[in-house]
Amino acid sequence: MIISTKKDPFPDVTLTLNNQMIERVSSAKFLGIHLTDNLSWNIHVDLICKKARKILGFIHRSFHSAPINTRCTLYLALVRPILEYGCTTWHPLNKTLTNRVESTQRFACRVILQQWKLSHDELLQETDLPTLSKRRDVATLCHLYKIFHSLCSSPNPFRPHLRPTLRHLNSCAVDPPFCRLTLSRRSFYPYAPSLWNYLPEAIVKSTSLQAFKLAVQSHLF
Repeated sequence: MIISTKKDPFPDVTLTLNNQMIERVSSAKFLGIHLTDNLSWNIHVDLICKKARKILGFIHRSFHSAPINTRCTLYLALVRPILEYGCTTWHPLNKTLTNRVESTQRFACRVILQQWKLSHDELLQETDLPTLSKRRDVATLCHLYKIFHSLCSSPNPFRPHLRPTLRHLNSCAVDPPFCRLTLSRRSFYPYAPSLWNYLPEAIVKSTSLQAFKLAVQSHLF
């Protein structure tokens, strides 16, 4: 697979390894994440939503008479992890893909409540579930916290913000890497600072990852 933003990159190039020709593909699964040669997340989102809905169908058929708490626990244990696996890699999504993932959770809420006419907000309120987009924001911020405190092996390319004294920024604000393409801006390193820089001072100064996560959840939810 050759990754490029061009429509037909290097059409005459052949890939070899140890003098053996390698089949060129447009998408491949790597560590559970479906990558494409144009860095689109359409295939990955489609596959995780289909897999999640398949399990939700099983829950609906097999546990339709079970208590609501049981169906909710099954969703949290069997379905939501599928929709969130590796999300710091593919978050943020464009509006279309974001809605596609959220619609899967809406279907889950209907299965949990056995209610088919409630609005999205009513479903989330009845089940007390945050949107998956907000949960991905929490995961993004937690990963950035790990980077800043050397709790993971991810590189730290960030520099302190040039104007950290601005009222709306906290004292730990950083400058995001420059990105020319929209595709690049929709990735972890450019996106994470847009969340981090505007967190309250008390949250970014949290002394542990667990305390930081709880504070961020309280702030965003």
